[in-house]
Amino acid sequence: MYSLYMRNREFEYFQYMNGVLDEASWQSNQQVIVFNHSTELGKKWWDEIGRDLVDP
Repeated sequence: MYSLYMRNREFEYFQYMNGVLDEASWQSNQQVIVFNHSTELGKKWWDEIGRDLVDP
């Protein structure tokens, strides 16, 4: 489930980089990503799975 969440965030980043998603929306999404990665579960997921699944 977390993998799907991160794929969606990755897609939002690509939308932002291509001008489809505005700066304010991307900043809001980015804050959620940082928060989720600061949790114990988020760190564990990134170390064990996420690093190889999505682009850093």
